[in-house]
Amino acid sequence: KLKEKPTLLETLSFAFFYPSAVIGPSFEFRDFYNFIYFKDCYANLPIKLTMIYGAYYGLLSVLMMAFYGGFSPRYPLSYVGSVEYGTKSLLYRFMYLNFSMALHRAKFYSGWLLSYTGFIFSGIAYTETPRDKSEPNVLTEINGPVVKSFIKGKYGDIIDCEFGINPKTKITSWNNTVHLWLKYNLFLRMINID
Repeated sequence: KLKEKPTLLETLSFAFFYPSAVIGPSFEFRDFYNFIYFKDCYANLPIKLTMIYGAYYGLLSVLMMAFYGGFSPRYPLSYVGSVEYGTKSLLYRFMYLNFSMALHRAKFYSGWLLSYTGFIFSGIAYTETPRDKSEPNVLTEINGPVVKSFIKGKYGDIIDCEFGINPKTKITSWNNTVHLWLKYNLFLRMINID
């Protein structure tokens, strides 16, 4: 739904933009267009804030890698298929399986966090939201009538994915960029909703 056709160079730069290739289909072409031409919110991209957010998510990715690397050898998922595991109590099996699966998912979380760190450092994750429409649980910096944050291209939500109380919350929190791309570019267009 573009008003004007992009040039060949714009199309190729969008297709081969490295942070997008790493994190998945994460943003619309209009966001990329505004980003490369410094329009809309990208006209005044706060470099200092970009560095702070990038460092924060980079540290989170390192912590997630340490969590996975430290505990994964002690709680291998392959143990669930052993005869010894079947002799344990139901509570033990339940706790072991859930912790082992959380470790397995931590592998993905660390990669997504690292990719998102590059996405933030590139600057394209930046967004400005009117203060009354901002989400209170997103890490933000309020500056006047707008809330500055880095939520474009976000991989998902670890807390909601691990501790969500219903299947919809868990599913939409896992690999969020692909979920939203499928929703807006495939599903809603198939059923003809604007």
